[in-house]
Amino acid sequence: MKFLICLLALSFLNLTASSSRVSPHGLEHNQPKDFNIDIVKTVVVGQSGATDFKTIQEAIDSVPSEVIIQYNDAGQAHLCGPMLVNAEYFVAINVTFKNSYNNITSSLVPYKEVKVAPSIVLMADKAWFYGCSFISVQDTLADFVDRHYFKNCYIEGAIDFIWRGGQSIYEKCVIYVKGMTKDEMVEGGAMLPGFITAQGRQSEQDTSGFVFKYCVIKGDGTAFLGRAYRGYSRVVFYATSMSNVIVPQGWDAWLNKGEEYDRRARTATFGHN
Repeated sequence: MKFLICLLALSFLNLTASSSRVSPHGLEHNQPKDFNIDIVKTVVVGQSGATDFKTIQEAIDSVPSEVIIQYNDAGQAHLCGPMLVNAEYFVAINVTFKNSYNNITSSLVPYKEVKVAPSIVLMADKAWFYGCSFISVQDTLADFVDRHYFKNCYIEGAIDFIWRGGQSIYEKCVIYVKGMTKDEMVEGGAMLPGFITAQGRQSEQDTSGFVFKYCVIKGDGTAFLGRAYRGYSRVVFYATSMSNVIVPQGWDAWLNKGEEYDRRARTATFGHN
């Protein structure tokens, strides 16, 4: 089964599971442990073949503790991965969404081995996530379109790992930057920097954009805050702790130097304080 499609209107995924990374009183995130080691039982969801349940809701209802929705597919940013949300008013609480395709065992990610592998693809309006984790390397959280709210979540990746054209708020979230190299350290011994966001606002009339409020950025790598996936990209970091993970340049217009690069540098909206 390539992915799980949520088609029920007003779908509500309500879990009472506890999370070791989230406190109801604020940020208490730690870097996730190796989920592969902690797996006790594997539940298979599908419409045919050797499956345990026909729907993801049936599978989640059967699990009494921490829930991990995981798959190992890559290649198409809008199709692959463990979860595709097409329903409005989708809600998830204390759920981990993980794409294990780029399952890098070392602390540094070899750039040439990485492929597009989202942990979730959001294609509908008014989704809400509390205490959730999103784990992959490239395009981790495909925030494609419409309005979404994330609170006390953990988001991990290296390349464009919060991206596309959503109109979303990320509040009190931990953003973890994975270390990345080419095949070896680049000149000067520094790591190859990644990109946290790649927002895709396409015009002045486009209402999309990402706002990060009271977040924490940390990790074992370095990264730009974002790069302009489209000409009017818009991202704001407000009252966010960034440590030394963010490179001094801060932002990137994506393209090499030239007319389009200069235009994006003028029309994109990037801000932080």
